[in-house]
Amino acid sequence: MGGGYGNIFDVCHRTNGALTAGTLACKVDGILTANCETYSLSPRAVGDLLRSLGFVTQKLGSQGRGLSLTQAVVRQIHEVARDLGRNRSDILPYIAVDAGLVDHRAPFAKNLG
Repeated sequence: MGGGYGNIFDVCHRTNGALTAGTLACKVDGILTANCETYSLSPRAVGDLLRSLGFVTQKLGSQGRGLSLTQAVVRQIHEVARDLGRNRSDILPYIAVDAGLVDHRAPFAKNLG
């Protein structure tokens, strides 16, 4: 499931405005399938996981429920990433990390205080 947690950190930088639980569930299911897992997560289960990590989901109009990606929410995502021991190399292509183009030890948010 760690890959699923890592995915929100990747997706928040590739999405503008909002991230629905349904979109995140699709991304997580792709990771689970790639790792030969035999289960999937519904959008409701993803919403529950988000709330368990301290995120407040909200109604996003006709899109469903999810996160409005404000600066404060993106900062919170970075804080959770740091707390979970995630770093930039977790979301970058392995070839960039192997080539030394990124410091794999660098945290997502160096300046959080």
